[in-house]
Amino acid sequence: MLKTFLRIGATAAVVISASASAVVGQSVDPQAVLADKNFVAPTNDIAEMVLAPRYLNVTLVNVSPDKKWFFHEIGDGPVTMDRFSKDFDELGGVFIDYAANRHRNLTIRSSIGVNVISASDGS
Repeated sequence: MLKTFLRIGATAAVVISASASAVVGQSVDPQAVLADKNFVAPTNDIAEMVLAPRYLNVTLVNVSPDKKWFFHEIGDGPVTMDRFSKDFDELGGVFIDYAANRHRNLTIRSSIGVNVISASDGS
């Protein structure tokens, strides 16, 4: 019982001190911001992150066995309708391109190249 009480008390103290420091860390009066009915622009750092082109993002997948390199496929844009309209069979939830004798994803994907990227520095 005493351990539980001390644990709850310690947790409450941490939460109160964290919330107090967050209030102290604000440099702008929040009531003044709410009272002003104009648009408030974000800081430059946040604006750059939000407006960054998303198509340049790279996900760390297809990692090499030594975990030093990974592959990034380069696409040539959206898949065209003539690729989507190719015939396929569905066998137990798996879509098979019977003409090419392979999974349908290999037929409709539009990759034109592969980049090999270093996992340590992104070059």
